[in-house]
Amino acid sequence: MRQAFDGVALVLFVAGVLTESLLRKEIPQLVWESAIAVAWRRSASATPQRIFPERVGHYWVWRDDRIDWQRQFHDGREVWLVRLPAVSAQAAVAPDLGTRLDEASDSALISHQEQAAGIGIGRSTYFRVKAGRGGKKARRRAEEYLRGLQITPKRD
Repeated sequence: MRQAFDGVALVLFVAGVLTESLLRKEIPQLVWESAIAVAWRRSASATPQRIFPERVGHYWVWRDDRIDWQRQFHDGREVWLVRLPAVSAQAAVAPDLGTRLDEASDSALISHQEQAAGIGIGRSTYFRVKAGRGGKKARRRAEEYLRGLQITPKRD
């Protein structure tokens, strides 16, 4: 179950969407429900019964008192929490630049390919920049391009 927890966290980390909330609540619940559904954990029921007093997600389970279930994913969660600042820093930059590029192409009524040419970068590099993964030089060019587009409002 710990490997499943780490696997899910890794996929979400690589996608850039891993959050503390997912680590603390949703991923453990997903792992528990998956483990019960595929019979890794046989001591569970889909309906409440006296022998299965504790609810985990959609299932009712019996957990052996010899194991500290609350801390089962603690170590893995702490490892991923340390990595979170890198994800949140990337996420804070990427959507902003990508959104601004989208807005600029929409307002100018040009395609992304035409916008990439205007910036002076290739099409694939352009889409990496929009996703927050482009190189410094390409991101800098995109920022300069967007600054050049800023137009002062007309006076009536």
